[in-house]
Amino acid sequence: MRSTKKTYYLCGALNYKSNNLFMETTIKQKLSSILTALSWADLSRTYFGKSNSWLYHKLNGIDGNGKPTQFSEEELQTLKNALLDLSSKLTQTAESL
Repeated sequence: MRSTKKTYYLCGALNYKSNNLFMETTIKQKLSSILTALSWADLSRTYFGKSNSWLYHKLNGIDGNGKPTQFSEEELQTLKNALLDLSSKLTQTAESL
């Protein structure tokens, strides 16, 4: 039976699908327009309860031991929710000016 688990690759990891090699769009690439605008250390502590190095390792696709790592589906959903929460806070603050 084939697994339906989704894998979210980072840093241009390669995925094999139907015997065709292709490059997936990475999470870090999708975040490129906001990478320098956020405190990723604060986001990691506030929304994940983890260290900033944990999040940087996930974003870079390599854990502290040099092995490949990726966001789980639950972690990816937490990241999405964190970004939506920050977006809402920014909008509310801007509208109050």
